Amino acid sequence: MGPVEAIRTCLAKYATFSGRASRSEFWWFHGWIMAGTLVLSAVYFLVSDVWVRLTILVITMIVGFGLLVPYWSVTFRRFHDIGLPGWLIIAAYTLGFVLDRIPEDSLLSLPAALVSLAALVGFLVAF
Repeated sequence: MGPVEAIRTCLAKYATFSGRASRSEFWWFHGWIMAGTLVLSAVYFLVSDVWVRLTILVITMIVGFGLLVPYWSVTFRRFHDIGLPGWLIIAAYTLGFVLDRIPEDSLLSLPAALVSLAALVGFLVAF
């Protein structure tokens, strides 16, 4: 599956959380989102006008929220393809949210960092 077909498929299956997603479908869609984020971030930091920056920020937020559901759905379907339940992505986001709230000077900060690193490595190995 090529990049255009992968993006079309993900947008066509906007809120389809059942079924399977191929590795190429997941990574092309993920790469497209990351590339767009990188371009908008670069433009945001290169522009000095406050109103242009605000406009870029609003556009980024609207597009980001619009792509959140298809991103989750393709991730759910990718999890199904590798034999895992899709709800594990919710557990991963919840764990990340909780670990992010631990203060850096806390005794739990090192174990939290190790758990985050282990989760990242596990995610990359699984996909």
